Order: sequence, then structure tokens, then C-alpha cells
Amino acid sequence: MALIVAFDHFWYAVLVPHGLQIPLGFRLGLNAGWALMFFYVISGFLISLSLDTKYPPGSDGTIRFYQGRVTRI
Repeated sequence: MALIVAFDHFWYAVLVPHGLQIPLGFRLGLNAGWALMFFYVISGFLISLSLDTKYPPGSDGTIRFYQGRVTRI
């Protein structure tokens, strides 16, 4: 998905202005917008799963979860 987003940026910033065309079959019918939405869905699912399984229920677990997120960011 990240490669599709990167390619779409390259496509519109470099290839289109120079009139170059290449086959787009490798994108499997996706474009950058769809790829980005799928990425958000998958990452939201994984973050929710992490919150549910790794941290204890209640405010203590929620605080630890957000501390971990801030550290990662």
C-alpha cells in the first residue's frame, strides 16, 4: 500500500508532466486514496487489538497505552 501511494506521487509529479506512460497493472486496481484508506483501517485495527490485549482495562491501562503511543511518535 505504501508503494502504491509513493508511486502515485511519482506518477503525477514526474511521469505525467513529461508525457510518460507505463502500465498500471501492478497496482491491482488501487490508487493512492484507496491504499491510504486501507492503511488507516488496518492500522486502526492493530492499535485497537494492542490496546485490548497488551494493556489492562481501566484508566491505568489507557494511560500506559497513550504513554507508549507518544513515545513511539
